[in-house]
Amino acid sequence: MHLYVVLCPAGTRLSGSGCVDCDAGTYNDRDGQVTCTVCPSSMSKSPAGATNIDQCKSTLIPFCFHN
Repeated sequence: MHLYVVLCPAGTRLSGSGCVDCDAGTYNDRDGQVTCTVCPSSMSKSPAGATNIDQCKSTLIPFCFHN
């Protein structure tokens, strides 16, 4: 019997017997994680495979208010 340890890199998570990119809206800044962290609610947009919170972008739409 052979046992293999899968160490997924940052931006990915363990899924089954392999690594997959973190979903859009999440990130993972450390190697070897089995889950990805959800971006803060005011910054819920990130690309798939994001490797740090800086890749989470605000989804708030800036606007101007004139009287």
